[in-house]
Amino acid sequence: MNPAPADPEAIASALARHGAGATYKATLEQLLLTLAPDAANAVMLLLKESRGAWALLLTGEPGRALFLGNALSGSVTALAKLGWRVTVGDPDADRVAFAAVRDDELTPGRVEHVCLGLDPRLPFQDDAFDLVVQEGGAPSPATGWGHAATELARVGRGERVLVADNRLAYKRSTGRRGEFHVPGPFEWARAVLRPERGERTLRGYRQLLGEGTRAFAVYPHAHEFSHVVGLDAPTPRLTVGPQERTNRAKMIAQRLGLFPLLTPSYALLAGGAGSTRLERMLDELAGRIGERPGPLENLVATRSNTGVILLGEPDAPGGWALHLPFSPNKEVLTRTHARFLGHEVPRFPGVPYPELLFEGEVDGVYLTVERRLGGVSAPQITGDLVATRRLFLEVSRILASLTLGPPEPMTDAEFDQLVGARAELAASVAAVEGTSAALLAQ
Repeated sequence: MNPAPADPEAIASALARHGAGATYKATLEQLLLTLAPDAANAVMLLLKESRGAWALLLTGEPGRALFLGNALSGSVTALAKLGWRVTVGDPDADRVAFAAVRDDELTPGRVEHVCLGLDPRLPFQDDAFDLVVQEGGAPSPATGWGHAATELARVGRGERVLVADNRLAYKRSTGRRGEFHVPGPFEWARAVLRPERGERTLRGYRQLLGEGTRAFAVYPHAHEFSHVVGLDAPTPRLTVGPQERTNRAKMIAQRLGLFPLLTPSYALLAGGAGSTRLERMLDELAGRIGERPGPLENLVATRSNTGVILLGEPDAPGGWALHLPFSPNKEVLTRTHARFLGHEVPRFPGVPYPELLFEGEVDGVYLTVERRLGGVSAPQITGDLVATRRLFLEVSRILASLTLGPPEPMTDAEFDQLVGARAELAASVAAVEGTSAALLAQ
């Protein structure tokens, strides 16, 4: 089972705050402030709705889904956002109670919750669900479950998804954002010979789920992944950044074809047939936009809880960037971004910006489509000081062109209006006293 709040008193306090009228956001902030830093970090990673980015690769139409795992997982929200009616099963009553607060507010009427025991038989009838998802490892006592993988097939009449760690993984998430642990040779060998949570190899998971299982890497680790990477097909593929290119061992292993064997985590999809949800959405978009999309390149699960799908070549027909918000709150921001592209940016023709090709719902899902821009982004040139300097100079010239009047000093009142209120809000929820003091001192 993935990390989660282990303090019943902290959850009870947060639920009481919600019962007194607080919103889910305020309730969550209060809970995070009462948890130890490591626990709060783990919860924030767990709550990310972009954890469900793999759902775009399912083949079935949205129907009834069973999610077995930590009830707080953002995958639940993503599935509901994509049109599934989700039943969540979790052995922990506290997690179920807090997850219900989130789901009732963010995806009302689409999620129900069941507190499961450790029974070897799931309390559902045969073929009750169109989709069954097991997150956090294969079901076993080591991962907190009493049922076997055969139960997933019994209760599901459609696809099955297993998100699990690789027995041969060369690194793991520490549970803190952006931190990963690379074991030494002896530690790695011990984990391979005696996996603590029943981890399997890619071949072992395929044997567990049966023939026809499609395998994807969720990289760099299931707790915090940015890419869904095809292992049975050349795409969607992984983008390789400058820091990874300097890691000779990693690059050699990749050229030797070892990535599928050593990648930290998998998303394994079994029982599906036909075109994927994403492929059907692209077909519909082609008719609406009037051009065919280019080939799929990347499926990115962003930290801001958006699925970014990159297609084709930049600055070319079919060179699209799809932005699909998995979080209801992120959808609000995406709609604002689309309005800006459609109405405000054209006022500044000297500014390079992506052309908005489409905004709206496709197959019941809200998304935007933009023409991909050429050039490189800041992460692509990390470490190249000459290119970074050139980038900053170009950006500074572009920003200067956005001014609507003559330059003049910012007044204290303008600073308070634009910056001060935001600093005070951030300081009010900062868990570290020094952070609050530093924000208020500015």
